[in-house]
Amino acid sequence: MFQRRKRNLRAIGIVALMALTGALYGGCGGDGVPTGRPGKGDDFDRDDIRVEVVECATEKNPEATVKVTASTSPSDRRYFIGLDFLDAEGEVVDSASLKLTPQPDSPDDEEITENVEMPMTETGKAGEVKSCKMDHAF
Repeated sequence: MFQRRKRNLRAIGIVALMALTGALYGGCGGDGVPTGRPGKGDDFDRDDIRVEVVECATEKNPEATVKVTASTSPSDRRYFIGLDFLDAEGEVVDSASLKLTPQPDSPDDEEITENVEMPMTETGKAGEVKSCKMDHAF
């Protein structure tokens, strides 16, 4: 019983530490870059950017397609998007990330919507991929 209580207290301490240091819900990674927020499975939805997985990678096509809707203000705004490719057990097989600078068709456009291809870095593992999940978007 003492071991279980000790384990539970350790788990509570780790969660509290992560919350206090900002590792959850919009904190920063070790490199000082914001980590975004936890995903809702296959999409992210924030005030300034929405990302939705349209199509996941397959053995024949080792890239995912995501639909990005993003604010274009300010004009030099950059977004960082990350995607995980998962196997049948939900384990990460590979990941992809990209930097996006929205380019509106017209200066009056306040947001853009476009489909973006996110290729796997290890294309040889494409046959293992069963689903895709957004990792971050900020």
